[in-house]
Amino acid sequence: MISMLSRFLAALLLAGVMLGSLTLFSPACVDAGQAHESGNASDMITSYNCNFSKSAWNSSEWLVIHNPISDHSGEWVQEADHIATKIPEGMTLAEAIKSREDELYVSMVLKKKVSGEVAISTVTSFEPEEAPLIVIADDIAEVKPGYYVYRKFIEVVIYKNGINIWQHHFENGKPSHERVAWSNFELKPNTKYELTVNVKGNNIEAAIDGHKIGYKSRDSHTSFYAGITACEGLNKFYNFRIEPLKPR
Repeated sequence: MISMLSRFLAALLLAGVMLGSLTLFSPACVDAGQAHESGNASDMITSYNCNFSKSAWNSSEWLVIHNPISDHSGEWVQEADHIATKIPEGMTLAEAIKSREDELYVSMVLKKKVSGEVAISTVTSFEPEEAPLIVIADDIAEVKPGYYVYRKFIEVVIYKNGINIWQHHFENGKPSHERVAWSNFELKPNTKYELTVNVKGNNIEAAIDGHKIGYKSRDSHTSFYAGITACEGLNKFYNFRIEPLKPR
């Protein structure tokens, strides 16, 4: 399943809009320069534990990724035990996919870079044609005020037919991407799965539902941004964790 190139916005703030029992989260422009320049050891993390239940996580710790093909900013809806892609008001999911798919893309990464060899995991679920993912970004850039984009990054994507790893490059001023690893197996829609990605230098290992794949990147990922992306429809995320890998 083809992934989408991602662009950075500056931040994620509470919109304060209440829809029944739902709270809508919407990106807003704040200064993300510190996160962009983060490189000192004090600005990095080796562990993180986030539960996306209502009132259980801090949106100010995250940066929102801008949709690469539209000026529209994707939004999260806060539900009791997870966050989910917001479907445009008055539309069914099928209608939104057909005519307003750009509004179904929302992504965010932690403001602080991750350092060292770590295991990144999230519990997620998806509708039949959708594709949630974990993103590992080595480099971002501010291409215009408040508009951040990936330069080099990896996406580990799950969908109904298995898992794909996409490597995104930026060379000579031009972006490109390639599917570098994949495995075909059945994943059931509307079912919770834990996706785990181990990052060990230039070795990327992914595991889900008893299936494992690996990829040796040409770059060594010693410090990077980590986060999640919901694309191609309705995706749900229940948590996000980072833990140091134990020496073997």
